[in-house]
Amino acid sequence: MCEPCLGKFEYEPLDDDSGAFRLLVLAPGTWDTPLDCTLIEDSREANTFPYEALSYTWGDSSASHSITLNNGLFLVTTNLYLALRNLRQADVERILWVDAICINQACPLEKTQQVSQMRNIYEAAEKVLVWLGDGCVETHRAISWMSSHFEGDEQGLEHLTKAARTIMDGCPESAIDFGDDGLDSGEERTQDRRLQLLKGFNNLLSRPWWSRVWVIQEVFVNSDIIIMCGRSEVSWTTFMAFVQGIYNSKLLLRASLDESTKYRRSIDRAFSRQQFACHTAQKMGDLLLRHRGLNASDPRDNTYALLGLASDMSTSKFLPDYSKSTNEVYKHLTREIVKRHNNLTIICASQPSATSRSSLPSWTPDWSSPWMYFCLARAPYNACSSSTADVTFSKDLSRMRATGRNLATIESVSATYESSGPTLINWLKRVHSWRTLIGDWDADSRPFAFDNFRQIYSRHIMGCEPAYPVNLSAKTPKRAKKSSKKDVMKFETHMNSICWNRKLATLKWYGLPLEGLVPANAVAGDNIIVLHGCRVPVVLRRSGAEDWNFVGDAYLAGYMHGQAFNGYLSTTSVEVFSIR
Repeated sequence: MCEPCLGKFEYEPLDDDSGAFRLLVLAPGTWDTPLDCTLIEDSREANTFPYEALSYTWGDSSASHSITLNNGLFLVTTNLYLALRNLRQADVERILWVDAICINQACPLEKTQQVSQMRNIYEAAEKVLVWLGDGCVETHRAISWMSSHFEGDEQGLEHLTKAARTIMDGCPESAIDFGDDGLDSGEERTQDRRLQLLKGFNNLLSRPWWSRVWVIQEVFVNSDIIIMCGRSEVSWTTFMAFVQGIYNSKLLLRASLDESTKYRRSIDRAFSRQQFACHTAQKMGDLLLRHRGLNASDPRDNTYALLGLASDMSTSKFLPDYSKSTNEVYKHLTREIVKRHNNLTIICASQPSATSRSSLPSWTPDWSSPWMYFCLARAPYNACSSSTADVTFSKDLSRMRATGRNLATIESVSATYESSGPTLINWLKRVHSWRTLIGDWDADSRPFAFDNFRQIYSRHIMGCEPAYPVNLSAKTPKRAKKSSKKDVMKFETHMNSICWNRKLATLKWYGLPLEGLVPANAVAGDNIIVLHGCRVPVVLRRSGAEDWNFVGDAYLAGYMHGQAFNGYLSTTSVEVFSIR
């Protein structure tokens, strides 16, 4: 039947069975023939049809292509259209689960029901197909190189990781087996091939798929994941082994924050997936902190997409509900996490929002907004010791009342941190303890050394200063081992991450000088509080006679591991803070 003669496709309601879902049957055909599809119904109990689940990004919804669906016309985005064309086989049909087609997106009730069982759908699939988009010469070469260098076992993965790191670190050509990768030979062949491979991987890791929140669940719950780019494909484990090698190379330590973030983001995916596969419990709060700010066409999905993975939410009454506003969803989820664990640490994720949701209470994180600075709740601090949250919420969730200790008032703040130039020099001169610059957190099994800081200090200041301050030099071990360039780069990367968008704060408590890191929006006069059941100190600002506004989290030197409750500051009276 010609396309103009076809009517618009209309969904038939699913059976009342709560486990019912649709599958897409993709008819065989050549590249040029129109896409012909059929929807069939299955259920978790019946599990009649073996299928593959597609993980992809919708792409630009304004650009659409038509396919035939149950003899009717159905519009899909360009990215999905390309995926279906590349997935179609020449002589046999292919059964797929594709959310944009298998779920009636125009029906909120059905969408709520189907989203609740998406984990089961991806888990039951024979495999998950990750579609990154159309390919190019560089991506094809990168995937071909990985596939040809993987030997099919655990040792093969270790070999691939080592090979990637070796290539990127710039070893002699004789130590690299590039194989027949199509590049011309010559004096600069090794460097050319290294750059070509890196270009291909940068292209692959720049695809929108990596920044989409739903893909977290889609690749966690299934053991057989295939990454596809155009007609090229490679297994998830092989791809991640190579990414790990590049991420640990010297080249990435020298790369820009944007470049290294691409690799860190994919490594986070691999690490979380490994934890899930090993049945390591991942709480909702931890998942939200790790995957904050990923993209979703609906901001409510920044929370709903992670629910199926959270070990602590299986008995929760917080369920996907597309009849609620985004603000309602975020407020109710924050209260649920606080009450479920008697812990307030999750509010540390509340930062100035890059979205228009300014009507959220200051203590409620906007999970659709990217991080404005490193959230200290992601580090192993325990400022509240063994205390638990003593907290109540107003009925409309506009106010939270919590108890805690008021440690100090900010006397002055520096300029917002910059990784170079006069501002960095002023920071290096002003800081009293070098470990403040890394939040007194090594984030590695190998602790940072004072010499890491000394070399950075010397590089930026020694040209115009006779010596660094006595309070710093006094901490230098007499026979300190000189740090390698790689160690110094790791220290500098960690320092840039911790201090990004923060200010150095000077505080006093009964005449005792204190030092800390506060958000860029903190000002003199703000207070640093340790709330009961909150692992990280917070900055609060008075708002009227009785209320406070949450400003952000803070690092306070010497008070990150329970000293406010176990030391001499434990005599500080407990106050109730009404936070709006």
